[in-house]
Amino acid sequence: MTHEVNNTAAARPADPRLFLRDEELDRSVDLLLAAGRRLAETAETTRRAQNLSEPAFALLFLLRAEPGLSVTEARARLCATTPTFARLIADLDSRGLIAKSRGGRDGRERRLSLSEDGVSVLAPISEALRDAVRGAWRETGADRVTGAVAALEALIK
Repeated sequence: MTHEVNNTAAARPADPRLFLRDEELDRSVDLLLAAGRRLAETAETTRRAQNLSEPAFALLFLLRAEPGLSVTEARARLCATTPTFARLIADLDSRGLIAKSRGGRDGRERRLSLSEDGVSVLAPISEALRDAVRGAWRETGADRVTGAVAALEALIK
């Protein structure tokens, strides 16, 4: 999945006059963590309905966001041991949820992406998460969504 970045907001220099008190920053952290918990609860409910383990869910969503990751990159991102990750890939491959291709300079590197069935398995989870975010954005208003997305993008840089 490709995310578009608002280049207009990124091109503007940061306003050095923006001063935030510790209480405001703490409130922001609390809200971000609470929002993360809410999204995690929504994802957990739908993950179980799709009969996915937590590691399988994590890998599938990683591949949705970054298709074509090498096995080594994906394993490192999930902080999994090689044997555990090999079992996870074998399980997802046997279920037809991932696709493997060859890459790298010599063609020995294996790259991972979602298969069509993998996309289908994630669809209800993605829709539930979209619904949660959509409701929040609608309540917030379009003018504030742009700023909130820009702040979230800046936070993960």
